[in-house]
Amino acid sequence: MDYLKLRPILLDLITALNSSGYSYQDMTDSFNQDQSDFILFKDFFSRFRSNPTYYDGKAKHSKLLSIYTHLSQLENKNSDKSNSLDREISTIIRKGLDAEFQCFTKINREELNISKELDPYFWKDGVAFKKIQQSLLQKEMYEWVLDHDLYGSSFTLLKFKLESVFEDTAVVKTQEHWKLHWLEKSSDILQYQFDLINEQSYLVTLNDNTWKIKDNIYITNLNKKRPEFYTTDSLKQILRSSANPKSIIKSFISNNDLAKAIDSLLLFKNISKRKTSSLQVQKEDYLALLRELNIGRIDYTQFLDSIQKQKSTLVESMKRIKLSTVEL
Repeated sequence: MDYLKLRPILLDLITALNSSGYSYQDMTDSFNQDQSDFILFKDFFSRFRSNPTYYDGKAKHSKLLSIYTHLSQLENKNSDKSNSLDREISTIIRKGLDAEFQCFTKINREELNISKELDPYFWKDGVAFKKIQQSLLQKEMYEWVLDHDLYGSSFTLLKFKLESVFEDTAVVKTQEHWKLHWLEKSSDILQYQFDLINEQSYLVTLNDNTWKIKDNIYITNLNKKRPEFYTTDSLKQILRSSANPKSIIKSFISNNDLAKAIDSLLLFKNISKRKTSSLQVQKEDYLALLRELNIGRIDYTQFLDSIQKQKSTLVESMKRIKLSTVEL
């Protein structure tokens, strides 16, 4: 090969390998493993790259061809490795999405071990795992089940692209279609519908030679609001941490979390039966309003108009209640 043609090709090859994470020393070490009769020092790369007239005579040309042949083989190995990694991470994403969907299918219908389902594909201390877990606990709390017959529920991975890999971290971008219809288990009445194609980003990390999903970032923009998830113990802990529990409950109301606000009020032992009954009716009205929003019968503007009236009613109810953490 003519040197004038070889030089730009070899430069591109070195740059490509360097961009893939190979340092000049890595290339040197790799070359020397196969070429014991030719010691290649890493300063060759800087001299060759900076000096257009580096070639001088057949001997050096022969060495450059030898370097070119070896680096071409190294690039092919790197390409094979990249393709293998692409397939491995693609499998993790696909199986992870399927495991998430299977969890949705099983919740409130059959025994579900969340960790067992998700552990092979998600790091348990990762944000993605915790998001799915939180979503499942919310469905469990409100006794929702995923519909497969009347409305149909499914997920489809439409696009997958391994954006970048650096050491033990990979970034993946996908396009996904999730169609989820949640029913109240006891009545089969639709409570929440999610039907969207969106772009998602995944952070996949390597630990102990195992790739798993660490984080998942996406935007839904559906203008919906799922009922809040909380436990009695978590509410008590929040209320007991404040000298003024009413301020905590008012913050729930400000955030439109009326069910959480009402259940917080109902924890206090000094609430009369009449007030308890009134609060429970208000909670039912709030959940009914959420359902209207979440199944598309009202838009978000109508929801905000209606919830203002419910918030005003609840605030008026609170004025007539004296709260003390001693009563919890």
